[in-house]
Amino acid sequence: MDKKERGKYENAILYFAKYLTPRQLGKTKLAKLLYYFDFISYRDNGKPVTGALYYKQEYGPLAQDLTEVIGSLVAL
Repeated sequence: MDKKERGKYENAILYFAKYLTPRQLGKTKLAKLLYYFDFISYRDNGKPVTGALYYKQEYGPLAQDLTEVIGSLVAL
């Protein structure tokens, strides 16, 4: 993921965190919101916003770099 895509990815996470309370926004819900955000963009525009790679998990798709990006945002 390049710098520009990572910035968009971080901004999407911050956007969801701004409008949802900590009780409403767990890691699973955040992962699903990012997945829908990317794939709706892909459906409408032909390319995802964040450029993240997703893989299948038990409770839904998970972005490959999600834990790393959240960790870097928390460290700020």
